[in-house]
Amino acid sequence: MEINGVMDRLVELGEVKYLPDPNTDDLKKIENSNILFTNPNKTKVYLGFNELKNFYNLAVIVTASTGTVHIDTDYCKEKNIQVINLSKEYETLRKISSTAELALTGTLAACRRYIECVNDARDNNIWDYENYVGRQILGRKVGVIGYGRLGFMYAKYMLALGAEVFVYEKNNNILIDSGCVVLNSVEEIFMKCEIISLHIHAETENIKLINKNVLSYAVPNLILVNTSRGEIVNEFDIVEFLKINKSASYVTDVISNESFARRESPLYSNEVPDDQLIISQHIGGMTSDAQRMAYNRAVDLLEDYLKKDST
Repeated sequence: MEINGVMDRLVELGEVKYLPDPNTDDLKKIENSNILFTNPNKTKVYLGFNELKNFYNLAVIVTASTGTVHIDTDYCKEKNIQVINLSKEYETLRKISSTAELALTGTLAACRRYIECVNDARDNNIWDYENYVGRQILGRKVGVIGYGRLGFMYAKYMLALGAEVFVYEKNNNILIDSGCVVLNSVEEIFMKCEIISLHIHAETENIKLINKNVLSYAVPNLILVNTSRGEIVNEFDIVEFLKINKSASYVTDVISNESFARRESPLYSNEVPDDQLIISQHIGGMTSDAQRMAYNRAVDLLEDYLKKDST
């Protein structure tokens, strides 16, 4: 999909070989490349040793995303391959609210059992509101784990809807809105809140942060929203929690190892009823506005890299 002249800008920088939806074998067609420009939401390929070992001329990988879980950054560092992403592009990122808005959408959909209701009305001609009695946001305790750009936006939305918002943020240098209540641990968030939204990076210390132990503190009707990365939850523990707590829901836009092993996720088993699970296709940043800003900024960074490299 052409995004506001991005391809034209890349062509100006050199010869472009376009693989719209590649698999690992397709990478053989571009092994002479100096630069890889990747779409992190579309790719089925993890860029690691096995995929990159024959890219002898590769100097830089550009990803139009903040996250790099689809790239083996340790291998790239070892091979002196520069990885360019948007994690530090704060001016651009402040203008991109799409993922926080999707977290809001998922929260409201789960609260109102909206997807189940719509599907039954459209597909099964079921017309009985008693099947879909939900919850409103006003007056509810909502937890936000991670108060960076997206956590801040989501908290604002919840405050505007009248929720009591609790925040856990491990970085003491981040200022928390005075309308929020600051808590000291993830466990506290799960003890107090009926709705919890995750807004953290898939850093080493956050892998499987949400696990059986943390979930043991959760209320039985928990709505857990994840628009961050699948790797930050233990999906097996999530499934077990949902099986025990029939009024709980997991709303996720991300799956662990989604680029190359998505179907191995326990979320795709038949153990969890449809009304407890909402999965979307990593569409958090997939609005025309967000794509235009993110992809063009990624090209800006590539241009800056090439200018510096030529001097």
